[in-house]
Formats: sequence, C-alpha cells, structure tokens
Amino acid sequence: MIRAILELLTGLMGRCGIPLRRLCPAVGISRSSVTRWRNRVGGSGPLLQRPGPRKMTTADITAVTQDVKELGHNRHRSHGTAALYQKYCGSISRRDLDEMIDTARAEANHEHRAQMRRITWNASGVAWSMDDTGYDRPDAGGHTPMLHHLEDLGSKYKFPPLCGALALGEEVAGNLRHHFIVNGAPLFTKRDGGGNLNHVEVDQVLAEYAVLPLNSPFRYPPYNGAIEEAQGELKTGLKNQISGVEWRQSDNLEPYARAAVHEINHRPRPCLGGKTACQVFFNNRVVFSKPERKAIYGWIIERRNHIINGGNAVSRETAWRIAAEQWLVMNGFITISINNQVLPNFQERWHH
Repeated sequence: MIRAILELLTGLMGRCGIPLRRLCPAVGISRSSVTRWRNRVGGSGPLLQRPGPRKMTTADITAVTQDVKELGHNRHRSHGTAALYQKYCGSISRRDLDEMIDTARAEANHEHRAQMRRITWNASGVAWSMDDTGYDRPDAGGHTPMLHHLEDLGSKYKFPPLCGALALGEEVAGNLRHHFIVNGAPLFTKRDGGGNLNHVEVDQVLAEYAVLPLNSPFRYPPYNGAIEEAQGELKTGLKNQISGVEWRQSDNLEPYARAAVHEINHRPRPCLGGKTACQVFFNNRVVFSKPERKAIYGWIIERRNHIINGGNAVSRETAWRIAAEQWLVMNGFITISINNQVLPNFQERWHH
C-alpha cells in the first residue's frame, strides 16, 4: 500500500510538476511521512514501525501468555497488569501486552458465561419477576423514563408496565395487589435489592397472598437474568411503537408501552412450542392453595436450616435461595442446566 502511494505521488510530480509540499496536503498525508517512507525504500527494514523505543530483548511469549492468563480477569478489567508490565517492559511493548490481556480477558469472560447455570421455568403461575429499568431515550425535559416491569417467568407473559418516574414502594405494592387479584398470585416473586421492590408495603402484600420472595444476591444480575433479558425485549418493542412519534413527557409513554407488551404477548415463541405467552399464561397456569403454600414454606425453612446447620459457609439468604431452588427442581417446576446439559446432581448438592 505504501509503495503504491509513493509511486502515485512520484508519477504526479513527474507528469504535473506539482511539488511534494503541495501534493501531500491534497491527498491527506503528511510530508514527513512520505519523506520517511522514501528514505526507507530499498532498505532491509520495514516501511512502517510501531511507535516507542525498541526493546532490547525478545520476550518469552510462552511465559508472558501464561502470566497473562493468571491475572485476575473481571468483566471489564484485569487486576495485576501494572506489575506484569514492569516484569516484561524490557522485552514487550505496552500496546502488545494490552492486546494480549484484552484477548485473555475476553476468553475468560466467555468461559465464565459458558459455565453459568441456566434456569428454565417449566410452568406458568409458579414465579413472577419484577425489576426497574431506564428507557434509552430521554423525554423533552431531559429526564430518563423509568419502566417498572413485571413478568411471569414460565410463560414469559408481560404485565402492563408502570411508566414515568421510578415507581415508589407503595406503587409497586399496589401494582402487585392488582395483578394478584386479577390474575391470581404466583408462588414466588423474584426481585433485586432495590428499595422500592423491598418496601414494607411490598412485603405486606407478599405475606398477605403467601407469595415467597426470592431476592437476587447483591450485585449479581444474572440471578434474575430472565427479567434482564425481558427488559431488553420490552425496550425494543417500545422503540418500535414510538418510532416517528413525538412524545414530550415520560408519563405519556404508558399507552405505547402497553401496546408493545400486547404485541410481545401475542407473538409465537419457539421456546413455548410455537404458542404465545398469552396462550400459555391463561391456559396452563399452576394454582397453589393457601395450605399448599404454607406446607411449601415450611419445607423450604426446614431445608434452609439443614443447610446452615450442616456446616456450609453460606448466609441465611443464600441458604433460602438454595432450598427454594431445590424444591422447584424436585417438583419439576424448573430445570437447571449448563450449556443445555441438565444437572442431574443438583438435588444432592446440599444433601449432606
């Protein structure tokens, strides 16, 4: 490429008589670069060289690669890179080392995702999930609209979201009560640590209808990954509804959000055997009586205490989640898998 550029410039100078100082700005190349390339033509070295001082020794790539793999790779950062560069700064450039680290971190993240468990909910009416998310497009006042999302995990049926400012705890509780009355209460409700989702009035509504809470671990969104995925689906549907529409206030989003949810709920899904979320939710729902809920709660509490007293170094909240998942697996309401391979030993994980 560089040789072709030099030939082109030389030809123009010879045919048109244009000096190099006028040609270089016209083609967008600095005169110093052209001069440097012309001086290097015919030499044994490369026409292009990486910036920075030349390294005095050659790096042991095998050793560097191994050390890079052993760094503390997180999702966006790798810990220990400064010390590693000091170790190899005489034989490898920071640019090359950063590229190796980026590649290793991407591979580590891929392996982590491959090992993550996937939970498949096998029945509707067993668990709902709720969360809040901000819409990507601000309103005319520069405010980010908030969407309070509630979904049945087994059928992926979405309830009409609350739109506007972040829903207060009282609003979340009222929304739950409304849908419990209209559609019947699930056995579990999944939520994260948001203050409005854990409000005292929300807990009172859950207790009133004997709905068992499943709280996500602190700063671990994958535990409630289904709702995270559903929020992306909701925002895409909302974006399609308001395309080309001028809306000025966040509160005006609700009709469009309801239309988006209606369209999504009536879309056939391969994971539901070609049925729609609406069909599955209203025709294949599992209903739990108050005595059944009480018995299930007692079983989970007993199992939680067994896990804690068995010497497992877990908190009460973690033990509660494990016991609840164990009950769900034993009764066929969820399937836990890694890379679509069912885990047959999950029930025995905390048996001892």
